[in-house]
Amino acid sequence: MYLVLARKYRPQRFEDVRGQEHVIRTLKNALRDKKVAHAYLFAGPRGVGKTTVARILSKAVNCEHGISQEPCNECSICREITEGRSVDVAEIDGASHRGIDEVRGLRENAFYPPARTRYKIYIIDEVHMLTKEAFNALLKILEEPPSYLIFIFATTEPHRIPSTILSRCQRFDFRRLTTDEIFTQLYEIKEKEKIEIDDDALKLIAKRADGSLRDAEGMLDQLNTYCGGKITEKDIREVFGIMDEKFYLDVLNAILDRDDKKIAERITELSRRGVDWGEVTRGLIDFFEKLLHVRLGIEEDELLKPKAERLNEDQILYMLNQVISLERRLKQVPYTTALVQVELMKLARYPEITRIEELIAKEKTQRMEKPEEKKEEIREEVKEDTLLSVWERLKERIEKNERPAARNIFSSLHPISYDGRVLRVKITEEKFTMLGMDETFTRKFEEHLRAVCGKEVKMEFVVEGKEFVPLVEHEIVKMIKEELDGEVVH
Repeated sequence: MYLVLARKYRPQRFEDVRGQEHVIRTLKNALRDKKVAHAYLFAGPRGVGKTTVARILSKAVNCEHGISQEPCNECSICREITEGRSVDVAEIDGASHRGIDEVRGLRENAFYPPARTRYKIYIIDEVHMLTKEAFNALLKILEEPPSYLIFIFATTEPHRIPSTILSRCQRFDFRRLTTDEIFTQLYEIKEKEKIEIDDDALKLIAKRADGSLRDAEGMLDQLNTYCGGKITEKDIREVFGIMDEKFYLDVLNAILDRDDKKIAERITELSRRGVDWGEVTRGLIDFFEKLLHVRLGIEEDELLKPKAERLNEDQILYMLNQVISLERRLKQVPYTTALVQVELMKLARYPEITRIEELIAKEKTQRMEKPEEKKEEIREEVKEDTLLSVWERLKERIEKNERPAARNIFSSLHPISYDGRVLRVKITEEKFTMLGMDETFTRKFEEHLRAVCGKEVKMEFVVEGKEFVPLVEHEIVKMIKEELDGEVVH
């Protein structure tokens, strides 16, 4: 019977476990000093070795040659545990045995001494899936366990485990493996299995596995079956829907050039190919993260360097944050293609936004560099500085005191002018409609403006692409007034 690579090359000794040196060292020292705890909690992402280490620990404490830092894997007890045949070492799935009845049965059996081994061991995988009542039933035996009993809990979500259980366990946090650690393991497997695959393709698998060695081994297994011969990068991208860097460069160029048409063409092309938008978005996240590293000088990339120089760190961070948000939103809506297209087009509009912080810094620099000039020129400069400083203080006050809805509307506003009595700002048609539907936002903004300026100051809105119309005279406000037979109260 064929054995998948993940099972065939599952570590059987502590020294074979990759990427968890901090865990292995502590456990081996405990075994050396015969200081074995009655309960362990192994927490970490999937596919990083939690249940594997639990099995090795079970063999190490029960080996016929005595408790040792490494199991012999040759005695009958070690072989039984390896093959899952031991009556004294039970591996339980917490997701399917999560009720109080199952845990009561486990607790009753736990009081019977082991039949053949030194310790009776219960390995409960995904223990966070147990119900509250099941945890309570488990608590009593954890408080006063028999000397021969060991619990080993494994979980990907330790925050869901009650603190009363956590406090009675020795906790070990397993980390994601690095790309290099996964690559090294895959390279050894491909040498032993005589799989034809080049190093670049192996690195692509290692990177896509996102720290999970089991996932990487599963992908290599699948690709070996799919290709039947040499595995190439093209095969990997085709099987798992991974986009090449040229696509992401095209998208970035379109964003920098504010080319909506090019973005739409690329999205339409991918939609026809039936790509997984989640995979595309994860690729975008990696791409913008790399772009940020290039901009900061952490990484070198000749293709990305000129692109990174056209943006500042804040702009790249904004784009990265928007793509991360997009990846999350894709799981919540059915119209994924339209969502990706809209979000990428919105990214293309970000370079048009004027950053207040940069304007303030620029004005301060200009004032420091310029000597005293004509009175008229100085008056004009002070006027602009007043606009910027008032806007900056207003922004800080609203971000500190207002709720997300108000902060969201305010973030879309851009200051135009301030004459001491009226602050004029630019606003999108969509946000202006929201202001017309609920004037509470406008009143709140003006209250904060009064606090900032120390006097009564009105806010006037200019809709982008249209001539200035006071809010009370706008068509939407008039329509609402007529429909509700109301009036505007200042």
